[in-house]
Amino acid sequence: MDTTTTLLGIGFFLLFMLPILWIVLKQSNHTNYLKNSLKNFGTTENLEFSEIEITHRAILAMTANKDVLVFATIANDKKSNIDFQKIPINKHAKFTIETTQTKGDGITYIALKKHDDKQEPIVFYDDDTDLGTDALTCLQVAKKWEKLLN
Repeated sequence: MDTTTTLLGIGFFLLFMLPILWIVLKQSNHTNYLKNSLKNFGTTENLEFSEIEITHRAILAMTANKDVLVFATIANDKKSNIDFQKIPINKHAKFTIETTQTKGDGITYIALKKHDDKQEPIVFYDDDTDLGTDALTCLQVAKKWEKLLN
């Protein structure tokens, strides 16, 4: 009786834990792939990064002397080519957070925009496409990068 109960307990434990471990391992491999892609881009462009952030939607990295911001949007296709963009940062550059908020839904859009440039905003959250993502967490990440860049 004790052996059967123990085996059933181990079986149920594995039944619940294996999918969770699989998801964690898959996400870890994807994050390592993104970091290696960024590192390869940095070596080809002769850039050394001091600050790196990988969100569910983008990769952000800043050089050690804070003169270049590297940005890439992560596509839904996990292993597609990543198109990194270099955004030059000068001392007079001003970055601000743009948010859109509705009464019933809360925050529906969060982006970081450079004022003196025609650069596309760096989108951290868009309610239309980011299902299951917490807007307030994305807002905190955007505030962190606004502080780093200004």
